[in-house]
Amino acid sequence: MNEPYHKDFRELIVEARDAVRKLFDESEPDSWMYLRYGYGELRKALDMDDAARKHGEVQRNRAAEDEAEAAWRRTSRAAREHLVLNAFGPECLTLHDICERIRSQGYRAYDHQVRPLAADLLARGEIDRVKASRALACKWLYFRRSKLGPEIQALQDALDATQEGGA
Repeated sequence: MNEPYHKDFRELIVEARDAVRKLFDESEPDSWMYLRYGYGELRKALDMDDAARKHGEVQRNRAAEDEAEAAWRRTSRAAREHLVLNAFGPECLTLHDICERIRSQGYRAYDHQVRPLAADLLARGEIDRVKASRALACKWLYFRRSKLGPEIQALQDALDATQEGGA
């Protein structure tokens, strides 16, 4: 892939193309047959420059995504769990929403990578989940458990036990 043109050089090509186009418009149809080839070459040069610029942008985006994914892989499991816990606010989140919040912090995490972390946090009681029905599928909404005092926690555990017994 060719390198994009320097900004000044590109401006000169655009000006030349516009000048040749103006010449086409103001001249007799048979008098500009040789100019037509030159005009085509200018357009081709601009198209190649556009492709090089787009390719460079795609490469930069891909490099940034690769770096974010590498940053996630380099992060320890404990730090990943901390990122998952910090993703929560007062609202309930799906796994996809948790991943989006982690991505906003510069990491590239996927649902299949966050699911085991959420399962471990759920087993330890640091987060909880509720079932939410959506169109054709059943989704889990995760939320961070609030830290309760020992008396209130005992009441909450008793309530949870009665609800599990009745369900």
